[in-house]
Amino acid sequence: GPQCIERDGKYYLTYSVNGYTDPSYSVWQAVGSSPMGPFEKVAPEKGNPIISGREMNYANGSGHHTFIDNGSEVFAVYHVHGNQTSMESSPGRFLFADLVHFTENGIVVNGPSNY
Repeated sequence: GPQCIERDGKYYLTYSVNGYTDPSYSVWQAVGSSPMGPFEKVAPEKGNPIISGREMNYANGSGHHTFIDNGSEVFAVYHVHGNQTSMESSPGRFLFADLVHFTENGIVVNGPSNY
């Protein structure tokens, strides 16, 4: 599920990569100056992926997200699997919500959360 959010004249197109059963399922970003693009993918060394549980020992498969703006802060809301090593033995999928920051290089998400 792609999402586009605007901040200070920049448009951040975010999208999930890989399948939801893959531990590398994550959210990436591209930045443009118009909601119609063109968009340029942010290099991994500058901020992609913005949401990934791959390196965590408590969650993986983080993706399919949306943004919630409460008027003073923006949160990324997304799901994860509750098992790092096996989707089959996962206790289920959990909903996480983490604070979003807009930086020179793009979006930074404080997460993934820990449930």
